[in-house]
Amino acid sequence: MPMSSNTELEKFFEDGFERKLFQACLANLNARGNPLRFNNFAYSIRELIRHTLARLAPTGNVENCGWYENSTGEKGKISRGERITYAVQGGLQDEFVENSLDLDVADLRKRLVASIDGLSKFTHVGEDTFGISDDDCDRRAEVVLTALEEFRRLVVSCRSAVVEAIRGQLEESVIEEVLSDSIDSIDELATHHSVEGVDIDDLFVTGIDDVFIYVHAVGFIDVGLQWGSNSDIRNDIGAEGDDSFPIEVDLTVDLNDLTKISLVESTVRVDTSRWYGDDEDLDGEEAKE
Repeated sequence: MPMSSNTELEKFFEDGFERKLFQACLANLNARGNPLRFNNFAYSIRELIRHTLARLAPTGNVENCGWYENSTGEKGKISRGERITYAVQGGLQDEFVENSLDLDVADLRKRLVASIDGLSKFTHVGEDTFGISDDDCDRRAEVVLTALEEFRRLVVSCRSAVVEAIRGQLEESVIEEVLSDSIDSIDELATHHSVEGVDIDDLFVTGIDDVFIYVHAVGFIDVGLQWGSNSDIRNDIGAEGDDSFPIEVDLTVDLNDLTKISLVESTVRVDTSRWYGDDEDLDGEEAKE
């Protein structure tokens, strides 16, 4: 049966045009009784895949990857298979993806390309492509939509696997950078402060291109706060305390050397709003008393 529009697959497409086109594809697929049902689905989903792959795998970025071989033989023309590979792994080398991340991009690429190719003849209406049965339509659509869902999952899996492969290095880099950085939002809280510790709760790969892996880290920073000078503290006219605040950090990882991890400039963000009595939770929604 046709997939519901309320799926994880829909979220894979960019909000706006792509998602509207996806909804239109499903509307075509759900038009039972229309002899052009699958023809309309075939051309629309094929165009959606073309637009999505162009967004996920820009030509210039694909050409800069070490694994790129120009399989089409034409300058500036990228095959669907190459765009699929880039969308999943960016510029990561095949050997690393296969052996270190244990992901089989080649198999998914083969099946997705085959499912897209299988749509081609239905974009041209002839006696042999007109009015196919509902059962045949459902079967063919399921092949395409399943391949797309597996593609989406592989993109997600690759990013999760990258984090796990270098998690220790990422956490160490975050902690090192935060400990050595001056954080204005904490400076404003007291006369002096000291960073007592940094706890990383989670790490997310937000993107992989032909040069970098982009990582977003979230956690908490533990700080010691002092109001007044050391002599004020000794004379009991100062004060000391400690607190913990949510922290977010953005990092880049060099694709050619995964040990080269850099903090993106000015991206250490510490949420001290609670200190000022701002009743907002981490999602930015007003807390209910």
